[in-house]
Formats: sequence, C-alpha cells, structure tokens
Amino acid sequence: MNSSVPIWIQVLQALLTPIIAALAVAIAYGQWRTGRQQVVLELFERRMAIYDGIREVIGKIIRSGSVTDDDQNAYNRAIDRVDILFGSEVTAYLSVLRTALTAHHLAELLVERSPSQKARENSVNRQTKAFETIQGFYTEFPKLMSRYVQMHQRVPDKLSNKYHAFSWIPKWLRLK
Repeated sequence: MNSSVPIWIQVLQALLTPIIAALAVAIAYGQWRTGRQQVVLELFERRMAIYDGIREVIGKIIRSGSVTDDDQNAYNRAIDRVDILFGSEVTAYLSVLRTALTAHHLAELLVERSPSQKARENSVNRQTKAFETIQGFYTEFPKLMSRYVQMHQRVPDKLSNKYHAFSWIPKWLRLK
C-alpha cells in the first residue's frame, strides 16, 4: 500500500488516539478526586456546625450557671442530626449530656420550691453533679469528635508532582 503521507505522520496519527484517551482518563480521575474531596469538606463543615451549635448552648449554660427551657430546646435543635453524621458513641454521650441538662434544670426548680433545708441540699447536690457533667463537655466531646473531623487526604504540594494528576506524563511532553 503506497501512501502519500509520510510514515512519521502515520505513526503520529496512530498514537494520537491513545494519547487523547489517556488524557481523558486523567481528567476524569481529577474530577472524581475533586468531587470526593468536596464531599469530605461538606461533611466536615456539617459536623463542625453541629459542634459549634452544641458548644454555643453549653457555653451559655456554663456562663449563667443555669439551664432554661430555651437552653434545652436549643440543645435539642443543635443535636438534631447527630445520629446521621456521627457514630453511636457520640450519640450516647450527647444523650448523657441531655440527661444532665434535664437533671440540672429539675434540681434548679426543686431548690427554689423545696420547703425543707434537707430537700434543698439534696437538690443542690444533684445540680452540682449535673453541672460537673455539663462542664465535662469541653474535655470529653472533642475526644469523641476528633475522629470525625480529620481530613484524611493530603493536600497536594504545588512544588511537588507526586500528587499531580498528570504526573505519569513524561516531563518533556508536558505543557509549560
């Protein structure tokens, strides 16, 4: 078969299709990785929003030393989606914290309404115990939450081609 096209052009034409396919695969991989990182970031942001909401409620309670109905409602709103975004150990801890909030609030009411000194002392003791549990939020919850807010993927270093999507292409063939 005699062709008027030089052999080097024929070779280039034959290699062009696999090169374009390889570039398409590299671009698809880069898009998949970007999408995955975006999902991880969105999950991180949702978890941190829950943490911030709970911390805000607990901070208000610690500053005032009192648990109101509004505080309990705000706490319940803050933990509304915890079971979806966190594991059972976080849900269990926040349930214990909810119980402590309720116990503190109830003990507060009983201190005000108790007719006898002994009943008031018992209520104050229960209130103190519940308050200690509430204060423990700042040490216990970050430990429980730490595994849920870590970014497990390394951020690509701009100076290194190790994580570059096109690192498999020879340097002499890359566009500058």
